[in-house]
Amino acid sequence: MKHVPQILVVLSLLFSPVTLLAADPAPQPPKEQEVVKITLHPMAETRPAGKYQILPPFLDRRPGNAAVRWNRLSADQTSFLTELNKPGGTWEKAEKWMAIPVGDPREKEFRSKEPAIDQLLKNSLYTEMDYAARFESCDWELPLREGHFFAMLLPEVQMNRTWGRLLAAKAHGEIADKRYDDAVRTLQTSLALARHTAQAQTLIHGLVGTAIASLTTAQIELFIQQPDAPNLYWALAMLPRPLIDYRPGIECEMNGLVLNFTDLQDLEKKDLSKEQWTELLGRFVREIASLGAMTGDSGGLNQVSTMLNLVRGYPRAQQYLIDHGRKKAKVEAMPHAQVVLLYSMSLYEELRDDQFKSMFLPYPEGKAQLERVEATLRDRCRQEIIPMASLLLPALKSVKQSETRMLWIIARLRIFEALRIYAAAHDGQLPERLGDIREVPIPVNPFDDQPFTYHRDGNRAMLGVENGPPNLPWRYEVTMAPKAK
Repeated sequence: MKHVPQILVVLSLLFSPVTLLAADPAPQPPKEQEVVKITLHPMAETRPAGKYQILPPFLDRRPGNAAVRWNRLSADQTSFLTELNKPGGTWEKAEKWMAIPVGDPREKEFRSKEPAIDQLLKNSLYTEMDYAARFESCDWELPLREGHFFAMLLPEVQMNRTWGRLLAAKAHGEIADKRYDDAVRTLQTSLALARHTAQAQTLIHGLVGTAIASLTTAQIELFIQQPDAPNLYWALAMLPRPLIDYRPGIECEMNGLVLNFTDLQDLEKKDLSKEQWTELLGRFVREIASLGAMTGDSGGLNQVSTMLNLVRGYPRAQQYLIDHGRKKAKVEAMPHAQVVLLYSMSLYEELRDDQFKSMFLPYPEGKAQLERVEATLRDRCRQEIIPMASLLLPALKSVKQSETRMLWIIARLRIFEALRIYAAAHDGQLPERLGDIREVPIPVNPFDDQPFTYHRDGNRAMLGVENGPPNLPWRYEVTMAPKAK
């Protein structure tokens, strides 16, 4: 299994978090206007309300570190994983099978002709996954403070993506076979894996956790469209908000520069000689250049351009320190390397904090700030002498959209289940307005805190939003099938 440095994973995947589990997908056009057809069947809310949960229930969870168990899974699975991922192998067959609609006679026919599918669904690996998912904590023990944060290897990311795909296939098979209780337990395992993945302190772990959760919610959407499937409204309502918590990754990535370049911590307090400041600056420039080389973007950091940048940028750096409260005589007495480093670090922290601060707000509150910072970041980075922010700061708007996307998906699924509950109590009919549903609360759109749009036309209704996640459909044509006699 190829292990890739974190900075390459982030730069290559950060901008398309919903496709993190696909194999190099082609760019897709915007899907906002696409209409997805959903068929629902009346089903009263489950009683007791907590009968079904789609995260491991409290009494099922145990103390201990889940990462230990997740990391063990691949130890004895080399041949299985090789067969799974090779061209024409088990996973390609599984994808073809999962593309056949549930209930279509071709689904069982395909499985009968391809025994590899049932072998996949009965793999003993799932028992180990079930066990790992029920640990209460998960510490991946990343080497965050060893001075190579951006070059850190993330082997668990690739493996967890694989486990997420396999769990989606298992849930799909259980739904097709109408083994709904088994499917619920698999959904618990899958969402636990998603949350465990995101407990690591990088944004890429949060994005991969969200991608795994997206695979899971796709199976939940399939589940709730089955005529006799139990209602999962309260199971969805009981999920944490946000389901995937990006805060560990946000806090860590805010400090990524000093985690990688430990000598930059407490730079203001350092008392060094001119030679030491010069040596520190030279070493830092070389390390930044090496990161640029890893990404294919050196930022112009070659020997000649670096010297020119330092010479040209020194007066600007000197004036910046004076304008920000330092005494002119003291700044003029500083070694040139110290002035450049203090300026570079101060400017980086200013740009970083402007970008990160909105990540701690709900999306509707922070959206304008995120868009403004993203629009101006390139121009503001031109003030840099050493390309730190331009090279190292991630595109946080897409991260915040990823976090909110999952809230939006769950809200939409809750509304589908609320429609099933209403129809069960009203002779199989859809409500005239969402506000007519009194049995359960109706969530708002987390992208703008506004109600979902809804228009009924007979036994069909159009559900949608005015603002939603990029690259996903915003409109759903819901048909309520006749109530079973």
